[in-house]
Amino acid sequence: MEAHKDLPNREVSNGNSKFPSKLGMALLVGPAGWLGAYVGLAATLLPSQIGVIDPAHKVALVALFSTVAMTVSTIANIVFGALSDMTRSKYGRRTPWIIGNSLVSAIFLVLLALSKNITMMLVMWALFEIASNGVVAPMVAQISDRVPKKWQGSISSFYAVGMAVGNYGSGVIAAQFLNSVEKGIIFFSGWALILGLVSAWLAHEPSNREAEQTKVSAKEILSNFKVPVHNAKDYYMALIGKLLMVTGQYIIVPELSNQVQHSQPILINWSSLVEIG
Repeated sequence: MEAHKDLPNREVSNGNSKFPSKLGMALLVGPAGWLGAYVGLAATLLPSQIGVIDPAHKVALVALFSTVAMTVSTIANIVFGALSDMTRSKYGRRTPWIIGNSLVSAIFLVLLALSKNITMMLVMWALFEIASNGVVAPMVAQISDRVPKKWQGSISSFYAVGMAVGNYGSGVIAAQFLNSVEKGIIFFSGWALILGLVSAWLAHEPSNREAEQTKVSAKEILSNFKVPVHNAKDYYMALIGKLLMVTGQYIIVPELSNQVQHSQPILINWSSLVEIG
C-alpha cells in the first residue's frame, strides 16, 4: 500500500495568516451530521426499536449492538484514515471518502429502518458504523492537512461545536420520533447525507494528483492501536473525563426515553431538553 510522505499539497503554511472560515464551517457542519445520526439512533431510536421487536431481551441486545459498534468503529476509523492518506484524486484525498461514505451510510440507515428482525438490524447497524467512520476519519484529518498551525486550535473549536450540536441536539430530534421510529431513522439518514455533502462542498479540497507517495506497512497501521505509556498524563485525564461524560449520557438518556415513550408529546419534548441540560 502507498500513502503520502510529507503531504506536499497541503495548504498549511506558517506564513499563511488568513483564517480558513469555509473549512471551519465545513468542520462544524460535518460532525453535526454524522454524530447526530449516530447518537440519535444509539441513545434513543435503536433501543426503542429493539424493545418493540424483542422486549424480553432488550437490555442484552442493546449491549450487543453497542459492543459491535465499538469494535467495528475502532477498526474502520484507522483503516479509512490510512486509505484516505493514500488517495490521489482531482478532489483531494479526503473528499471522495467523505462523499462516498455519506451516501453509503445513508443507504444502510434506510435498510436499518426497514429491517424487521434483530439479526438484520445488527448487520445494518454494523455496516452503518463502518461507513460512518469512513466519513469521520477523513473529515477530522483535514485539520492537520489544511489548517495553518496558528489556526488549528480555533478550527478544532468549530469541530467541537459541531460535535456538541450532533451529540445533544440529536436527542431533541430523536425524541419526536419515539412513536414512529422507522421515520426517525430515515430522517437521520437524510440528515447525515445532506450535512456530509454540504461539509465536503464547503471544504472545497484541492486536487492532490501530483502528491508524492510512499509505502505504508501493516506494522505502521497496527501501531495506531497502541496506547501511550510515556508522558501521557493529559491523554489519560482527557480519556477518563470523556468516558465518564459519555457513560453518564448513555446510561440516562435511553432509560429516560423508555420512561416517556408512551407519555404525552409535551413530556417527550421535556425529556429531550433534560438531555441538553
